[in-house]
Amino acid sequence: MRDNKSATAAPPVSVGRRLKVWHTRIETEAGKLIVLTTQSQMNL
Repeated sequence: MRDNKSATAAPPVSVGRRLKVWHTRIETEAGKLIVLTTQSQMNL
């Protein structure tokens, strides 16, 4: 098993009344991007 470390940030991009959108960014300690995703949630 590797002992790699990473940092995660998930700031909201848009927070509306019914729709919320976030970008999740995961980077190594050196700042190399591992994952960038976009999530959305709609409240009905």
